[in-house]
Amino acid sequence: MVLASLLAGFGLLTHLVPSVGAAARSLSLYGTAAGGWSFTAGTETNPGPTITANVGDNLTVHMISEDGADHGVFIDLNDDGHIEPASDVSSPTGTDVTFSFIVPASPGSHYYYCSIHSPSAQGHYAPGAPMYGVFRVNANPSAAFVAPVLTTSWTGGTAHNVTFTLSDEDPPTSLTLWLNYSYAAETQRGTIGAGAIAGPVAGTANPNTVPWTPPSFSATDVRIAVTARDTQGGEGTTLSDAFEVDSTPPLIQGRLPAPNAVNVPRNARVQVTWSEGMAESASGAANTFALQRVSDGAWTAGTVTWSADATQMTFAAGALLDPTTAYRVLVNATARDGSDPGNPFAATDSWQFTTGSIADTTSPTTRPRFRSATPGSWCRWTPRGRTQPTTTRTSPGRGECTTPWSLTPSTASTTAPSPVTSTPGTATPTPASSATASPPWKGPPGVR
Repeated sequence: MVLASLLAGFGLLTHLVPSVGAAARSLSLYGTAAGGWSFTAGTETNPGPTITANVGDNLTVHMISEDGADHGVFIDLNDDGHIEPASDVSSPTGTDVTFSFIVPASPGSHYYYCSIHSPSAQGHYAPGAPMYGVFRVNANPSAAFVAPVLTTSWTGGTAHNVTFTLSDEDPPTSLTLWLNYSYAAETQRGTIGAGAIAGPVAGTANPNTVPWTPPSFSATDVRIAVTARDTQGGEGTTLSDAFEVDSTPPLIQGRLPAPNAVNVPRNARVQVTWSEGMAESASGAANTFALQRVSDGAWTAGTVTWSADATQMTFAAGALLDPTTAYRVLVNATARDGSDPGNPFAATDSWQFTTGSIADTTSPTTRPRFRSATPGSWCRWTPRGRTQPTTTRTSPGRGECTTPWSLTPSTASTTAPSPVTSTPGTATPTPASSATASPPWKGPPGVR
């Protein structure tokens, strides 16, 4: 199957939005055993004209014999000199034959022949034979994203750079590009002239950078599509990984001690729970999250630590709080979420609590929860910080151990991350000494 003049008969499409799927193209191919092939009657040459097609094109070839002999078109896409129906294209034979095929992803230069008059006596097809020519498959251009990537979270309504590299047989500067976006399982899309990122625009030397300010929506399945078209009409679309656009300001969902709480232990920690992951350095800074004595406005020195998902920040005072004293917790509007550059906290928030006269010296007790093959059995375990074991019976249907045993510290100790010491009212935190966390607890071998 010879793909005759793709270039001669196929003009580039000029629509604003690139087409989706293969292009339907057609050509006429004239042939004689003595003369070779041509795109027009009576002008046959050997080798015949070069045929160029793009990967995915739906190509229709009309082959006409001009010498009255039967001919067929064979395109050797695997370059082995033999007709192999599974990988090559070979038309029916005759004097007037029309056939169609989808151009496969076999980029590069191959050869086409007359399936009847080109082979050698041994049945081998090779360049230089009667009725041969070059069939060139143009690979569609593609893009590789530098930004955004899977872990990206961009703040809506702020400027960002979509960055990618282009690959094609043509240089990237000769490509024409369109960039669009979608989200909400691709039910929401940007289109050219109605929210698309850009296009048509000319490619640049790699890497390509296209600025984009996402609209103020929130979604975790945003994708950007880069469609590139080369000078041969080859067109490819590359999708980015799904990433997040966040336009929702963070909210405080939990406060400890609770607002207006009284008799708060003097060693109590202040905790703020957020509605989403936060930017730790900005939200936990001393000029953003601080504890103040109400009577004289004095700031309390201490450390701030974060939960693993950055949704809870905890302030621990460096010394016991004063007894029976009112304190104020302040969270400034400079707190922001973990998107880039971050949605700010809507407004400054504050609340008060009053300490009691004593500190809480009771160690927390954590009861192990283990599945058991024998629910209802008795379990023997030692709470953390205690020396005497406690005996507990498991509940039916959810055992906590299989045999009487005592919890023991794991041999693998863990080291907590170094907290950051900050002085309220200052902008620069000072690293504090590292602290060692209590070891995890485990049961006897075989207990989950």
